[in-house]
Amino acid sequence: MRLPCSLDALEGKAVIFYFYEESCPSCLEKWPPLLETAAKFQGEPVVFIGVNSGNSPRTVQSYSRKAHIPWPIIVDANRSLEKQFQLPKEISLENIYQMRVKYPEGRIGSGSISNFEETITNALRNASWKIDPKTLPPETLAAWKEVELGDYQRALPLLKRILSAQNDDISSAAQQLQSVVMGKFEKQQSAAAQADEEENIWLAYQIYSRMAVQFKGYEGAETAFEKSREYARHEDVKMQQNAFKKLALAQSYSTKGERGFNRAIAMLEDLIENYPETDAAKQAQDILA
Repeated sequence: MRLPCSLDALEGKAVIFYFYEESCPSCLEKWPPLLETAAKFQGEPVVFIGVNSGNSPRTVQSYSRKAHIPWPIIVDANRSLEKQFQLPKEISLENIYQMRVKYPEGRIGSGSISNFEETITNALRNASWKIDPKTLPPETLAAWKEVELGDYQRALPLLKRILSAQNDDISSAAQQLQSVVMGKFEKQQSAAAQADEEENIWLAYQIYSRMAVQFKGYEGAETAFEKSREYARHEDVKMQQNAFKKLALAQSYSTKGERGFNRAIAMLEDLIENYPETDAAKQAQDILA
């Protein structure tokens, strides 16, 4: 499962998650009015994300084309997002769709398919963009979108182009966008430095690794990459990584019938016993609970 944009990028925005069953004929008929209603809020600080569980990316992609869905779709292959959002039961032909809303302050609530417009309106209260696109020249909106949704790698060539523009309005807007990116970089850099100071090697490694990827090509990203390589050799990091590999293996068995499910439980229990202080062990405990 992978979110189509960073969690940090969703802060302050309304986010609508639509969980759907792809093998339900009547569900296909719900998409046109759903998309039509969502289109009324174009330009507003709301992000619509589809979630499909238990299928391969290829199946999800094929369905998305068939239904003409412009939203990003999360492939929730192991149904972990369903569990995270505490759906009453897993999506199936008996439970064909559910809607969850992330409000700007971070609270999660339920949404209504039948009152979709009202759901969006309520979610948008107190929502905002980092930079209001209505204040920017049209030539900068492609870069703005990538910055707003946290895809700084894709934003980089767009920013380079508009930063060198001769038009003052365009170059000024580009500098605004650049400052948002560097503000995010400095925030993560500060968090990594604090983890360093507290000798939290695993956390520092995670932050530096994320920075190296997210800000690749920007000033400072190479230093973050070198720091992540340095910490990758530390025993604490190796232990955490090994624990996560065991967690992933256990989760892969959980979908293989009763025998696989029982083996997954045994593997999770073994993980908790042998790697008790790891983040993976904490997740294993949550899964067992």
